[in-house]
Amino acid sequence: MEGVAGIEDAQARVKVPGLGGLLRVALKNGTCLTQNQSVTVGIRPECISIAGCAGENTFLSRVDQAVEGVVGISYRFQVQGDEVDQCHLEANLSKSAAPVLHSGQTCYLCLPPERLFII
Repeated sequence: MEGVAGIEDAQARVKVPGLGGLLRVALKNGTCLTQNQSVTVGIRPECISIAGCAGENTFLSRVDQAVEGVVGISYRFQVQGDEVDQCHLEANLSKSAAPVLHSGQTCYLCLPPERLFII
């Protein structure tokens, strides 16, 4: 479970075990959270993108699996954050918008704050 580390200006900072850092989440109207509240954070696989370098909401990740389709590639990544609590992410990337990655390669994944949701 993730925990709310802070709330400010319609945004929450959430500590996610396995990511090795805080995740900024844009809050939707009516979202009511409290400090230290346990939450679950989600994102659709097609909303994850590859970033050129480290930054906010970016996490160094290793490709565990790549399945090539006609117009896109489905990836399974292991985030290189916390050794104890491992975090895996699935991403669906367009072949025309992202480089082709192979098992074992690393890259930075970006989780846009406005595309994350809290339940």
